[in-house]
Amino acid sequence: MVAIFHKSFHDSRRTALWLSIGFGLYAILVVAFFPAFKDQAGEFQKLIDSYPESVLAMFYGGDVKELDMAEPGSFVQTEFGSYSVLILGAIAISQAFNAFTNAERDGSLDMLLSLPVSRRRYLLGRVLNTAAVMALVLLACLVGFLVSRLLWPEFDVSVPNLALSMVGGWLFVMVVASYSYLLAVIVPSSRHFAGAIAYLLLIGSFLV
Repeated sequence: MVAIFHKSFHDSRRTALWLSIGFGLYAILVVAFFPAFKDQAGEFQKLIDSYPESVLAMFYGGDVKELDMAEPGSFVQTEFGSYSVLILGAIAISQAFNAFTNAERDGSLDMLLSLPVSRRRYLLGRVLNTAAVMALVLLACLVGFLVSRLLWPEFDVSVPNLALSMVGGWLFVMVVASYSYLLAVIVPSSRHFAGAIAYLLLIGSFLV
């Protein structure tokens, strides 16, 4: 299992690096707009109040009646959290199906399993790789927010709460990765609906 994880992570290192850089910079870019939101909080709040609660609930996990874009936590969740977990969830699905379905179609999985490696160890090694990549990307997001906290004093957010939000995002992505790996394992590669189901569950849960 350790060898599978090392190989998988080695193959994913560039993906992890560029995703970390991209999401870290994205976090900083998002927070760069926060001072303007805070200065014009009244106008933005009127606009937000004009939206139906069902629409606002798609982007905010708390009580929409308490949504205040001038609060750093609400701003991060609506402008960053909702979209970032969707993107990372889609990447986790892609990793799951690359590990099994695509590897089975191109014959590399058969060659690998001809070695003294059990299917269970192969599965655990690939899942650990996905968990590690997602953890590194979310760590980069946390670093981006901490840098933003220094650059813009208006972004006065609790560091423990930021860290907890990254942990929550990681747990969500790992739920997505778990059912994606399950679908990739139990559905034969000759069937082409497993990936569609995984993406439907991801997008559908967001919409619902």
